[in-house]
Amino acid sequence: MIDEDLEKVFSLVLLEQRKIYLEGRIDDQQADKIAKMVLWLNAKYPNQEIFLYINSKGGNVGAGFDLYDIIKYSESLITGTVFKEANSMAILVLQACHRRKMMRHSTMFFHNFEITLGMDWKKFEEESKKRIAENQKSQEDYESIIAGRSGMKIEEVNRLCEEKRNLAADEALRLGLVDEIL
Repeated sequence: MIDEDLEKVFSLVLLEQRKIYLEGRIDDQQADKIAKMVLWLNAKYPNQEIFLYINSKGGNVGAGFDLYDIIKYSESLITGTVFKEANSMAILVLQACHRRKMMRHSTMFFHNFEITLGMDWKKFEEESKKRIAENQKSQEDYESIIAGRSGMKIEEVNRLCEEKRNLAADEALRLGLVDEIL
């Protein structure tokens, strides 16, 4: 693993080249960091393409939707490239990109959202109903966005999630999830 100082230098060098690397779990901290990078690049290099490289197993639903919004509404065109994998919420992040690319040996993994309820059993019933409703809305939004961007039917996206499908680059291209394979 790269030590923390070297990682900061690496990030700055990439940022000066209008490149952002999204790796690991998508969480609030990661979403905030990338949002700041996108905003900074829009200010420093107006209307110049930004390159987002994705290697993520996914992560937090809220953070994924936050990244989707900041990327989709970037003033500068953002090209997203899947390097290794884009799973779960990382697929949604890729769909926000103006251009979507995938390296030949990269993969995507679909699944339904998961609910974590770490709480007192007495509150379980009340909290689970609330979380199920929230999760259902997020899952529907996720499927709708992916269907809208790819041209797939919502039922097809739902089926991919239900089946916990792992897609190779050529299948992602055929389904309209990416625009180009590198």
